[in-house]
Amino acid sequence: MSTDMGAIAEKRGVNVVAFGAIEDVELEENAYDVIYLNGSSSYMEDLTRAFDVCKKALKPNGTFISLDVPKESAFGFMYLLAKEVGTFDHPFLNGVMPKLPYPHELCCAGVWHSTEEKINMLKALGFHDFDFYQTLLKNPMYTNEDAEDVVPGYQSGGYVAIIAHK
Repeated sequence: MSTDMGAIAEKRGVNVVAFGAIEDVELEENAYDVIYLNGSSSYMEDLTRAFDVCKKALKPNGTFISLDVPKESAFGFMYLLAKEVGTFDHPFLNGVMPKLPYPHELCCAGVWHSTEEKINMLKALGFHDFDFYQTLLKNPMYTNEDAEDVVPGYQSGGYVAIIAHK
């Protein structure tokens, strides 16, 4: 996590282990019960390496959670388009944007991955016993109107959790 996000987490009682790119962090092997990546896999160039670092750091049968915007979702597609055209203020995106979109600079920094890509990488690394949950099922333009429940699955959501075990 970033140092800014880490400071917020520490104020909330989270024990921050390390700052930096997970691909470059050396974590103790078989040391953690849970590793949780929230909104970060879209900023990892080498997702296989990142997931492997996590797997090695997890205790046997430890839980890995990755929660992020899938490339194939309406949000992912919107972010990829905004990245390609260089702005949210483009005729292609008029009338489809939520009132409070994700910051454009973060869209441009993203390396968006599909849920299937992530699942296949995790399976290839030996993860098992998968569960999936999703939210942001509405059209992006209407997501700020009401809170949405989390539902099982991954094929419809704009924000998807993949839960797997070592």
